[in-house]
Amino acid sequence: MDSCILATSGGDKCWSWRGEESLRAKQAWEVQWEEVNEMGKLKWILMLLFVVLCAFLLCLTLSPPPKETPRETPKETPQFQLKEWKVINDDGVPKLQIKFSANKSVIKLTLIDPDGVETDWSYVELGVTGAKLRMSDYGRTPPAGTYTLLIKDILDREVASPLTFNFSRANLKIINVTPTWEYYKYRNYSLTSLAIKVKNTGDLPAYIDKADISINGEIDTMHLLCECILPKETKTVTDSIYISDISPGNYTLTITLKDTSDTIMATYSTEVALSPPPKETPQFQLKEWKVINDDGVPKLQIKFSATKSVDLTLTDPDGVKTDWSYVELGVTGAKLRMSDYGRTPLPGTYTLIIKDALSGEAAPPLAFNFSGAKLKITDVTPTWEYYKYLGFYSLTSLAIKVRNTGDLPAYINRGELNIDGQTETMYYLTECVLPKETRTITDSVYISGISPGTYTLTITLKDKSGTIMATYNTEVTLS
Repeated sequence: MDSCILATSGGDKCWSWRGEESLRAKQAWEVQWEEVNEMGKLKWILMLLFVVLCAFLLCLTLSPPPKETPRETPKETPQFQLKEWKVINDDGVPKLQIKFSANKSVIKLTLIDPDGVETDWSYVELGVTGAKLRMSDYGRTPPAGTYTLLIKDILDREVASPLTFNFSRANLKIINVTPTWEYYKYRNYSLTSLAIKVKNTGDLPAYIDKADISINGEIDTMHLLCECILPKETKTVTDSIYISDISPGNYTLTITLKDTSDTIMATYSTEVALSPPPKETPQFQLKEWKVINDDGVPKLQIKFSATKSVDLTLTDPDGVKTDWSYVELGVTGAKLRMSDYGRTPLPGTYTLIIKDALSGEAAPPLAFNFSGAKLKITDVTPTWEYYKYLGFYSLTSLAIKVRNTGDLPAYINRGELNIDGQTETMYYLTECVLPKETRTITDSVYISGISPGTYTLTITLKDKSGTIMATYNTEVTLS
């Protein structure tokens, strides 16, 4: 077998083969070597790729993540739709009432007046569909011009275009006036109330604070406490007033309506004619009467019917007025004094004068005739005490039985007693005996030192003026 010598220098290879087999072996070796060489290159390439991949992953781990660009959320366009509106009076405050729909959770509504001043604001939550915004202060007519409604969110950002509301003014007009008059006999006419019919032809509410009334040089004011007339409204405003002592005649009645700042809102003048009322005689019918004692005062008590309020005056037989009474319509009785306290009325004719309380027209007078009080003592019962150790009697009390046969009450002021030359007075403090009445008057008395025997006991009754009303004598025997 041929030998084979292999020599290499500097990476060069030198092969020496002997024989054909050696050649084939050489070729197989070379093929094998090429395969090994190719595998080594592939290995080195894979290792290099692995190192590069590791380095890339390390860089990704150590470097900060890239910033993400935020995605914009599409803005939601708020929907605010005004459905209807009107101007209202809310307990004396003018307000803009609106109805709407909105899709925001909270909306702030702000109303601005024509001068650019904020008059009111309101937060409206989702689901609320209405609001009332003040246009001016209590009782004040809103100024004319353009009002602006701002629609914003809770961060004061505009969420819808402002809305404007244009107003010309409140235009008040007095259509007519209806005064109420009262006629008084001693004070002529008095204006007691006034009904003013007004209409607001404007587009803003009108607030009336007062009405100045002028007639016959006199001026008075009706305070209406911010009466409101809404736009296109016709209303009658009625209130009491008092202007008195206006004589019958023709006058100009002037009414001036003003607001709280004294600005004139409307003026109206009308002619009024005041004529004396027709005379009307009151119908008076006396139903019954009698003379009474009213706590020590003699009075004429009457029952009657009358068609009007009347003045009743009673005069005594000397023509002197003893009493007066104003009787309203519907009252059916009166008591009129005939004389002073504790005094027996004078005999004679008493006259009842009947007049209409307003016009003074008189009805036929009524006359009451009296003969007078006629007092008579019918019996006397004395009470005696006998003192044995002294041997004399004492009169200690006296019961006097009296009867008034007259037609006027008799007022007894005192009784004077006389026996055995001794006199004593009993004071009765205006004891009254009515007409046709019989009564016994008992009082204590003290007359002492009367010896047994027969005596004349004299009793004299007197009135307040000392006039003798009755006298009585009786024999008494003391044994």
